Amino acid sequence: MSLKLIQAAGVAAFVLCVAASSASAQTSMKDLVIRLRYVTVHDRLRPEPAGAISVERTIELRLSPKGEISETYGRALGRAHAESEMVGRAGGREIVGPTWDPANGQVRWHIVDANTIVRVRGLAQSVQTITVVIHGQSCEMEFEDRLKLGFTEVKNTRLDAPGVGYFSLERVSEASCKVE
Repeated sequence: MSLKLIQAAGVAAFVLCVAASSASAQTSMKDLVIRLRYVTVHDRLRPEPAGAISVERTIELRLSPKGEISETYGRALGRAHAESEMVGRAGGREIVGPTWDPANGQVRWHIVDANTIVRVRGLAQSVQTITVVIHGQSCEMEFEDRLKLGFTEVKNTRLDAPGVGYFSLERVSEASCKVE
């Protein structure tokens, strides 16, 4: 399938391209499910400074050949956990989360080409980007966290206590990615 056709058709074409490259998906057109699991590490700068806080994060991205898209995002720190869901219909090459959520920010998924999809999460003081490259039934992910101009720390909702905290940028200590 050509890149021009993918650009015109958006999510549906992306799903069809990935399915066509997978032997198991050739027999039936079903939803494409991408599961990401990654552990981020960051320092809490204030209040109550703490180093090397490890947070397990999961994303299940479900794309249908009809252009429907959903994301379930979870994060856990010990016994504390939070989950959010975004559902929508993509009209082109991107889907935007329905609301601004202080804990999860504004999320956008962009289709780059037949094998690449990018998640951009805009928080108040930083932007996190996850690039997913699909190779048949396997995939790889790359994570980047960067501060917005003028900021030196990241303001985010705490998982371990009520309220917000100020943190260093996150770095990934382990990651996995699979396509179903």
